[in-house]
Amino acid sequence: MNQLQEIERLKKENQEFHKENQQFKETIIKLLSKVASLEERLTRYENPKKNRNSSIPHSHDYSRPQKTRSLRKPSCKKPGGQPRHERTTLEMVEKPDEIIEHIPRFCTCCGRDMSHIRAELVESRQEVILPGIKPVFIEHQAFQRTCTCGNTVIADFPDGITPGISYGHNVETLAAYLNACQFVSFHRLTEMFRYVFHTPISEGALVKAINRVAEKAIPAYELIRDRVKTADVNGGDETRMKIKGKKGWFLTLQGKLFTFIIASLNKGAETLYKNFLNGFAFSVLVNDCWRCYFKVAAVAHQICLSHLLRKFNHFSECYKLKWATDFKQLPVETVAFKKTLLLEEYHKILINSKNAI
Repeated sequence: MNQLQEIERLKKENQEFHKENQQFKETIIKLLSKVASLEERLTRYENPKKNRNSSIPHSHDYSRPQKTRSLRKPSCKKPGGQPRHERTTLEMVEKPDEIIEHIPRFCTCCGRDMSHIRAELVESRQEVILPGIKPVFIEHQAFQRTCTCGNTVIADFPDGITPGISYGHNVETLAAYLNACQFVSFHRLTEMFRYVFHTPISEGALVKAINRVAEKAIPAYELIRDRVKTADVNGGDETRMKIKGKKGWFLTLQGKLFTFIIASLNKGAETLYKNFLNGFAFSVLVNDCWRCYFKVAAVAHQICLSHLLRKFNHFSECYKLKWATDFKQLPVETVAFKKTLLLEEYHKILINSKNAI
């Protein structure tokens, strides 16, 4: 190999090295950009911006846990009322409680008085208003009579009518409903009774009133417990709440026509044992896979289909497993098939399944 050939070879190698070096530079630039992006994302988790330490709104709070993704799929239905649904349209009534006549008195063109001219009705419109709320004070008076035999009889007051003045049963019932069913706090209840019902009432009086209603509701509560014991299917769930400032739980057992709620500081099987000593001897217990449910006796245990679908979604999205995507259709098709069954057919299948178990 002469000197010229050697020079040409070195030039060619140099060009290849230069080309590779340029590719390495481009790769390094891309990697540095990606590292910077990942470091920025990591900073969000190590030093997250919160509504408490910055001006960002709650909706942009990076530290907040992501909401549970909905399992609903888009449908072809148009928004609004669907065909054959029960109408709830506000309609005019034939005999209104009050009629207000609007009759012109002067001509808007020449200004002449038209009070002597007969008016003709051209259009009627109606509005619905709520009557003003004011407390009604009822006085109960007890009288006495003396019989010819000398015995004096004094009339008894109705139950709940205490000496002096007290709140009526409908006041206590409304307070209990708003607090227990609509989750209105005691502070807001006092404001509502003062400014809406014009009946000032203290938080202490509200607590006592609601406790009295709770005592009256115990027989109904026990009746629902008996329905749970004999139900074919019970759905169990739990949610966190506070009991006198301590972390507690609402354990819920639900059927088609009833809901039984247990408030407890214990989320374990001990709470279920305490309320259902013999377990669920007649029921299939549907639950979210929380271990306490499997410690209680039942005809059978079934995992909630919604929780199963969420797990399949996790497998499909994170691990790209085809079997999870395919198997996810099974519970969806099962629910769709159930909706096509008549009530008698469904109960027949349910009885056959329980006998097979």
